[in-house]
Amino acid sequence: MSTTSRTIRFPEQVSRRGAALAKRTGKSFNELVVESVEERIRREEDQEWIKDLDWLADHPELTDVEYGIPAFNEVLNAQAE
Repeated sequence: MSTTSRTIRFPEQVSRRGAALAKRTGKSFNELVVESVEERIRREEDQEWIKDLDWLADHPELTDVEYGIPAFNEVLNAQAE
């Protein structure tokens, strides 16, 4: 995987606590930051997915329930793997 560099400023306390966590977990501070950003991205994407499902629930006339529920289950099962 290719990488790119960014300069990030942290409050002093966050920097100290992050460095301590990195040491305890045997990870680099960079790894902790990458994991945190990836998790936040996943949460945001999940929220977008939920908003889309809510919209579909509010507009049942635009959905094909016969195929929608099995498709939804298929997506959930694929994500769980």
